[in-house]
Amino acid sequence: MSKLEELYNTMNSLKNLNLPIDEKLMQAVNELEEQIIKTEVLPSITKDLEPRLRQIKRKLVLVIDYDPDDVLSVKLSRKVNISKLIEGKNINDGFSSTIPQEKVHRSSSNKSESKGLVVTYRDGTEICEHTAIDTFIKVLRNIGLSKVKSVGIMHGEYNLVDTKKRPETSKVTWQHKVDGYYVYANLSNMQKVSDLKKISDYFHLGMDVRFVE
Repeated sequence: MSKLEELYNTMNSLKNLNLPIDEKLMQAVNELEEQIIKTEVLPSITKDLEPRLRQIKRKLVLVIDYDPDDVLSVKLSRKVNISKLIEGKNINDGFSSTIPQEKVHRSSSNKSESKGLVVTYRDGTEICEHTAIDTFIKVLRNIGLSKVKSVGIMHGEYNLVDTKKRPETSKVTWQHKVDGYYVYANLSNMQKVSDLKKISDYFHLGMDVRFVE
């Protein structure tokens, strides 16, 4: 049973006993639900939905109305500013599929023009591997996987650097095994940027982390 399921069960038990639901419990449920949306739902939407939407050349807003006891509903609006359409919390901060292009000098061994990460250390050393995940993992290894694990950046029920493996599915590889640890890798590039910035701030490393094309 997942931690979220345990929290749901606790809430149901309190309701059945006509007891108030603690604010901390409700906050924990909210945070786990939002984490699932950020790490699993948003990447899936970007991968599957965005290429189809590219056929449409005008701005619009799609709102997903989700009710676990009803059919999924999607509403469309021509209003550009979503705040005019609904009141809600913006949960896709740090997650974006449209990134301004900027040039970066890559090493001679890395001539790929694919999207990736560039990490510059305080002393001017720059890390930019062939792919974003390669850069991500190299930087984590440079910092020290055990140190990164201690920061406690969670994706669902799993630490960014964990000793437990998330079961793979036929379509998804969640983690990469690195030096005896499992590094959570099924993240958007902007989430990788966000995680690296958190780690840099935590250890006062002064790293400059950018996402480029």
